[in-house]
Amino acid sequence: MNTIKTAVILAGGRGTRLSEQTHKIPKPLVRLQGKPILLHIMEKLAKDGITKFYILGGYKIDEIYTYFLDNVNISNNKLIFSKGLSGLEMSNDLAFLKSVEVQILDTGLNTGTAQRLYQLKDELKEPFLMTYGDSISDVDTEAIEDLLLKDNETILSLCAVPKKERFGLITINDDNKVSSFKEKSSDTKEFVNGGFICMKPDIFNYFSFDDEDFSHDVLEKKDLIGHVKAYIHNGFWKAIDSQRDLEEAEDLLKELDK
Repeated sequence: MNTIKTAVILAGGRGTRLSEQTHKIPKPLVRLQGKPILLHIMEKLAKDGITKFYILGGYKIDEIYTYFLDNVNISNNKLIFSKGLSGLEMSNDLAFLKSVEVQILDTGLNTGTAQRLYQLKDELKEPFLMTYGDSISDVDTEAIEDLLLKDNETILSLCAVPKKERFGLITINDDNKVSSFKEKSSDTKEFVNGGFICMKPDIFNYFSFDDEDFSHDVLEKKDLIGHVKAYIHNGFWKAIDSQRDLEEAEDLLKELDK
């Protein structure tokens, strides 16, 4: 059972390459097998032991509010669920909410991912998991967590998956420490950041005022590299950036269901 109980989901981007759908809704609400990508992620993490979610929204966040509206109260740009909602009528897709707490926060329309996360600095006092609202996987989050917690030196551990086009690359040495981050390469021995990341609160010591993108502006800092480890995941993983990705994810999930 996972020790980490808090997850942060970055859900504020515009999803421009899925514009046929995201001109009306944010990308995390795009349907995959009949339900939002966001719910696929939350259900997986709830099964892994997560009991508290922070959803950091921005673009069309009102649509995220609306999706959950029947079961929540809204105040001060926060939408908050409490545990123990057993008395409420919920669809099967939302049934897992009865055992978790969720806060949906408006972190700004054009805010970078680093800035969105930094807004939670005062809330995240224990190790936590962060992921993006557009990637699905059967990754072993407990294995990622174990790399983070087994020594005091490690500040961040992440899921590494075989290289895919369009993504920045990470290099991992023999003791699972991340030795470098860099942009696209044809070297098939390298891996991409799969976007399931466990962190200690110390990570905020590496943020700068002008940081925008978490992956580029924070992860690539030279003084952080020696404190990063990676769990190599060879199973199911899909980042959904385009209509083609969405169709491929549908096919992959159908195969898993067989």
